[in-house]
Amino acid sequence: MSSGYTEFLSMLAEQYPTTAAASAEIVNLKTVMSLPKGTEHFISDVHGEYEAFIHVMQSGSGVIKRHISELFTGSEEGENPAATLSELQQSELATLIYYPEDVMQRAIPRGDAPAAKVTGLVDRARESWFKMNIKHLLTVLQSVSSKYTRKYVAKAMPTQFKFIMDELMYLHSQSDSLTDRWVTSRTEANKERYFAEVLDSVVRTGQAPVLVVELAAMIKRLCIDHLHLVGDIYDRGPGAHLIMDEIMKHHSYDIQWGNHDVLWMAGAAGGAVSLCTAVRISLRYSNMLTLEDAYGISMLPLAQLALKEYGDDPLVMKIFKPKKSTEKVRSEEDIKLLAKMHKAIAIIQFKLEGQLIERQPGFGMSDRLMLHTLDKEKGTIQIGGKTYPLLDTNFPTVDPKNPHKLTAQEQQVLDGLVLSFRNSKELQKHATALWEHGGMYKVYNGNLLLHGCLPLNLDGSFQEVDIEGKKVKGKQLCDTLDRLVRQSVLQPSGSAARQNGLDWMYYLWTGPLSPLFGKERMTTFERYFIKDKDTHKEPKNPYMRLRTKESICKMVLENFGGNVETGCVINGHTPVKVSKGESPVKANGRLIVIDGGFSKAYQKETGIAGYTLLSNSYGIMLAQHMSFEGREKAVMNHSDMHASTSIVQSATRRIRNAETDLGVGIQKRITDLEALVEAYAKGDIRERLLSKL
Repeated sequence: MSSGYTEFLSMLAEQYPTTAAASAEIVNLKTVMSLPKGTEHFISDVHGEYEAFIHVMQSGSGVIKRHISELFTGSEEGENPAATLSELQQSELATLIYYPEDVMQRAIPRGDAPAAKVTGLVDRARESWFKMNIKHLLTVLQSVSSKYTRKYVAKAMPTQFKFIMDELMYLHSQSDSLTDRWVTSRTEANKERYFAEVLDSVVRTGQAPVLVVELAAMIKRLCIDHLHLVGDIYDRGPGAHLIMDEIMKHHSYDIQWGNHDVLWMAGAAGGAVSLCTAVRISLRYSNMLTLEDAYGISMLPLAQLALKEYGDDPLVMKIFKPKKSTEKVRSEEDIKLLAKMHKAIAIIQFKLEGQLIERQPGFGMSDRLMLHTLDKEKGTIQIGGKTYPLLDTNFPTVDPKNPHKLTAQEQQVLDGLVLSFRNSKELQKHATALWEHGGMYKVYNGNLLLHGCLPLNLDGSFQEVDIEGKKVKGKQLCDTLDRLVRQSVLQPSGSAARQNGLDWMYYLWTGPLSPLFGKERMTTFERYFIKDKDTHKEPKNPYMRLRTKESICKMVLENFGGNVETGCVINGHTPVKVSKGESPVKANGRLIVIDGGFSKAYQKETGIAGYTLLSNSYGIMLAQHMSFEGREKAVMNHSDMHASTSIVQSATRRIRNAETDLGVGIQKRITDLEALVEAYAKGDIRERLLSKL
């Protein structure tokens, strides 16, 4: 045994000071290894749609509904009908788990009538409601907790109700009339009486409403063991900040950066062109809630600039009118102001893009330098050597001699925005979570999670990208970009190294070989100012077509260290056009694209409201969702946006923790503990005998 490993075991002995302590932990870990694999939940491209996101989270993409159906649906095998719930009752129970406070406010009988007799009836009805639903919740909780050790479940319980929940869970018969085990002996009868007394005490002391909330929370937590966010949390919808808050509450999660997320991360780090792009998109979708209310970004200087330079712009409402928003109804004057601000920040963005492209010739984006070809008098611009008429010729802040230079007022606006982004505590908190839990990709249980693409050549080989004199491709490309932007952002503000990192983050947003973008160019300017739709085209990287081949997916999985035999590549980024017959499952099941259109802006094109993915001990399932009509309707009508579930990959036998990444880590821990026990036996490390007393 090496001296280094002996030193490690000595440190481990601090935690397990005796043979008995180490052996007990070995038994516990081996028990965990034998349990079924926990459920992974994959969500992508939520784009700020908070209400839809939270419903998918609360429902576990249908996991909770399936548990309820299995537990409370009768069959022809003669179960007691008292344990059977109708479809409506099952939906009511599911809604109670999703939104316990809302449901209790509506469903619990209330004593509005003055007569004492009626009040007494209402009190008994309330007690009956609580007892019945607490029993149902306990049944569901026992079902979802069956994948975990009792020790793990106890740790997950809220401190306030740990004793009560533990007592109720393990006294309450899981079958409760579903089998003939209920009250088969005097012991069982005693348990039944004790259970009833504990439940009576909870109701009489007024703790039932809080217990219902905590039981629902436990069910939701144990339903999903690990959460994967496969990119694009931000932009379009008004609730990205609320989504980040919910994600950060989850006990176990990871994030694969999307190009929209990187914009906000770079903006939080002071990246000028990135934050201007984020502001432009917010204005385009009339989304001021995240910017102003959540992050405290002042838009007043931009509004003043917009009124000064574009106050009487005749085409601003035609070209820059914001898209309809779910945020709130705005007056016509507000919309006009947003349109002017939209144009003002777009021009600043295009200027800053030009500065970046000139600063970074290695990015290969010189074809995006267009402002220097702008002819205000003729109303034209040149793109790719061809001259095009402009839809709008009002560019009062663009100097033909130095088109990328900001005016004094534009610079003042930019400086204020950079300061606001850097000093927003809420934004910095969310950006930190994106840095700490996020990355360019994730290999998890043999699957590769990647938001966008991997640049490929037409022949299917990995496309090389020159990053500061070094040619990289595939996994190496993603690792290099990940490392580069992390290291650079840690550099001092204002330094060349920091600016270089911020530039690369913008490249991830729009660069021709960015793994998060997947297209040759982003034609934002052309879509605003040029009518010819040929200029709007954004050619996709060959990966987007070649990824439908199983051989390509296997090559990618092998390159990243995924499971070539059973693993899948899981992408977001490109909406699946279900309405046109497109399937999210491609390459003989080796590729799954789960961007189905969470964003309302995409739903006319996709025909649905998103996909999510579930991976559990039985295999991989794809959940399809329909448009969410809002929390209030979901509570009133017990409606659900989950439409259907299809099996993508079915396990030939139930998968255990021992076969997962978690199991690899646990096995290493077991090996170390076994070495510690052996060291105790040999006397290489002394037990702390006093700890046995």
